[in-house]
Amino acid sequence: MWLHVYDTFGCGLRLTLPSGKPVALMTLRPVQELLDTVSFYQRVLEELPLGLTVQDPAGRYVYINPHACPDAERRAQALGCTVHEVLAAEGRPEATALEREAHFQLAAQTRARVEWQEASTRPHLDAPQLTHRVAVPIFEDANGPLSLMLCFARDVTFTAWQSERLQLLESLIQVSADPLAILDVRPGPTYRQIIHANPVLRQLDDDPPGAQIHPFHADPLAWVSGPRDRQVIENVLEELRHHTAAIRMEDVHLPDLDLWFEVSFTPAYLTPDQLTHWTVVLRDVTTRRRERAFLQNFMAATLAALRDAPLPVAINQMLRGMQQVLPSWTAVLILAEGETLQVYGDRLPDGVCRWIGSRSAEQLRGFWAQHDPQRLGRTLTTHDPFGAYDQAAGFQTSTGLALYDSQRTLLGTLALLHPDPLTVPDQASEVLSGGAGHIALVIEHHQQRQQLQWLAYHDPLTGLLNRSGFARQAALTLTQAGETGGALALGVLDLNRFKTVNDSLGHAIGDRLLQAFAGRLRAVAGHLPLQHLTRLGGDEFAFVIGEPARMDEVSAALSGMLGEPFTLEGRLVHIGLALGWSVYPSTAADLETLLQQADSAMYVAKRTGRAASVYAPTTRPSIFGFELENALHRAIEEDQLSLVYQPQVSVADRRIVGVEALLRWVHPEIGNIAPSEFIPMAESLGLMDRLGRWVFERACRDAARWPDPDLTLSINVSVLQVQHPQFQATLEAAARRHGLGPHRLIIELTETALVSDLAGLQSTLEQVRAWGARVSVDDFGTGYSTLLFLRQLQVDELKIDQSFIQDLGQPDKAGRDSCAIVGATLTLAAAFGLGVVAEGVETEQQASLLRDMGCPSMQGWLIAPGLTQAELLRRLER
Repeated sequence: MWLHVYDTFGCGLRLTLPSGKPVALMTLRPVQELLDTVSFYQRVLEELPLGLTVQDPAGRYVYINPHACPDAERRAQALGCTVHEVLAAEGRPEATALEREAHFQLAAQTRARVEWQEASTRPHLDAPQLTHRVAVPIFEDANGPLSLMLCFARDVTFTAWQSERLQLLESLIQVSADPLAILDVRPGPTYRQIIHANPVLRQLDDDPPGAQIHPFHADPLAWVSGPRDRQVIENVLEELRHHTAAIRMEDVHLPDLDLWFEVSFTPAYLTPDQLTHWTVVLRDVTTRRRERAFLQNFMAATLAALRDAPLPVAINQMLRGMQQVLPSWTAVLILAEGETLQVYGDRLPDGVCRWIGSRSAEQLRGFWAQHDPQRLGRTLTTHDPFGAYDQAAGFQTSTGLALYDSQRTLLGTLALLHPDPLTVPDQASEVLSGGAGHIALVIEHHQQRQQLQWLAYHDPLTGLLNRSGFARQAALTLTQAGETGGALALGVLDLNRFKTVNDSLGHAIGDRLLQAFAGRLRAVAGHLPLQHLTRLGGDEFAFVIGEPARMDEVSAALSGMLGEPFTLEGRLVHIGLALGWSVYPSTAADLETLLQQADSAMYVAKRTGRAASVYAPTTRPSIFGFELENALHRAIEEDQLSLVYQPQVSVADRRIVGVEALLRWVHPEIGNIAPSEFIPMAESLGLMDRLGRWVFERACRDAARWPDPDLTLSINVSVLQVQHPQFQATLEAAARRHGLGPHRLIIELTETALVSDLAGLQSTLEQVRAWGARVSVDDFGTGYSTLLFLRQLQVDELKIDQSFIQDLGQPDKAGRDSCAIVGATLTLAAAFGLGVVAEGVETEQQASLLRDMGCPSMQGWLIAPGLTQAELLRRLER
């Protein structure tokens, strides 16, 4: 029994004495102190951030704090009510009341603390669904029975939402396909350390899916092992120091791993005014970049091919593009070119290239005829790509397909090789098929371009050069001959009786005859130095030889090859040929003129019934009389004349010791006119003095520019020039004007001219020698000079005529006679103390014999033809 009297608190006890008399005992004490304590705890309970309710053993609420029910009126109404009554008044589901009562009963029965989570929506509150964490501790009195049941409820709505959100974010991070990390940038020991990373980042290498995940590292530099990769990460982190807003870095390359990333940095703030973390997302763009490089390489290669780049340049660029997408694979192209195989692929070992190249194109065609009979370009994969050569090759997987052009003709094989035995991934198959189409187009374009170029310069019927091709190649040969001081001969031939065969047997037979003749022409070129075999048109052919001295040998071989008739469709066909020759630089210095001259010579041979004819002035259209006179006047006035210079060398060491000036006249319409034609005309017209002055002036001017101040200049003069009263004065004036000393000048007269007027020339030539110049006898041995002539004229030099030199060394009588004449001339010259120059030396055999016989000097095609001033200067400077 409890009593509350005024301001005291009492406790009473009723007893019955043994006698049966009832007795009441009561203790009283002041309650103010207790009331103060109760008031304090009541305030504490009301301020708790937890919902607190107290229920009696019957389950009725005896206390509810404001946090459990903020509405004071509703709190007052709830006191003394059960859970069912309170929840029903709030309009909450009965299931909630049943669940709560079940937990209360469990707590009462087990005398243990019970906790559960409860979600609810309160219609009278403008709030979303709430989530509470409820706990029921048990209180007992001193006698043991349950006296009170306290219920604590904590609103965990935000906490649950936050936890759910964190779990969601965590799962998203964990399953993200992109590497992701959180970087701490707060000052202190954790500065610039990774506090979280997903598994993808922890597998940052080229390992296959399912490979072991690497341990977590806080240091970003520990995520990679290569020194270059670490430097890249260091540079990125350093760049990050200068930013506070979100940034994205494109194409970050880790060279050791050979991976490319697009890196996004998003700032995170734990406090509004301080950047504390960076969220780092790495997007692997390696495949995209490799594919972009693949496309760029293919586009560049295609453009290069369209711009006529060499095929290997375009092909290798495309193969490199394929390898950029598939870095562990080796791309190879095996191209069938004629009967051979050409291998492309810069990663392929040289030994493998040679091994493949030793196979024939026919083997490759047979292989694909067996494996791809429909020519569909099907892919073939093998784990034994090189058979017995496997181990040396180092490849165990090959996937390839046949390349065809638009006409389904096999071009070759495109293959991808791998060092390991594996199943070919889809990406490799896609790259292979995609690359095959592009490469086939480039190859076909190249072949079509080559075919067009070939047709532009070749005759499709015979396969020989056409006129354009001949002009192109012969012009280069002509230029080279001019630069090196060489000589060459150009031949033009025409088939006799071809028109008869063509008209009587038909054009088809005529075409086969031309093809068969071209075949024989090639056979001759196989053992004789015929260059640039050409069909000029119809039945006319042309070629070049680099040794004019072999013209007779070639002429005989070409005539001899027609001794055997042609068999065409069962018929024996006999034909002949007419061959014309022109010689560079003797008859002409340009290709067009050489062709005209050889053509003229060919018609002379045809007209005279000979097999061959060498161009001579009479073989070209001639001009006579008044026409030639006018032309010669114009030639002097219009500067059609020119000088070329033929070097004279020491026989012993081939050192240039002198130069002979040779006069040339190239008529603008009829070409070269030989001096033997226009010199007599100039003499008859009284033009020799004028012509001689021009030669002296031009020759002295050019000689003054030669680097050797002692190099002699030989000038041919006629008798009429020497007989002119001003000859000596003219010569001296020209030399003086250009600073040329008389010791460098040699005046050449033919032996025949000297003998014709020995007395008249002697005085002038003695004056020339007294001045310091020298006198040479040209064409010595062809006239009728005597020892008395040599003694009276007192010349300085003898020039052995080329007719004796040409036969020198021949096994016949002419050769023996020439050897005797040359030997006698050398003995005679030695006796008189004269210099000697051998003219027209064309072969090394002739030069060797002259050296053995003691001849001091020589000139001729073996040394050099007539050179222009520019060509001579280049020769002298070498």
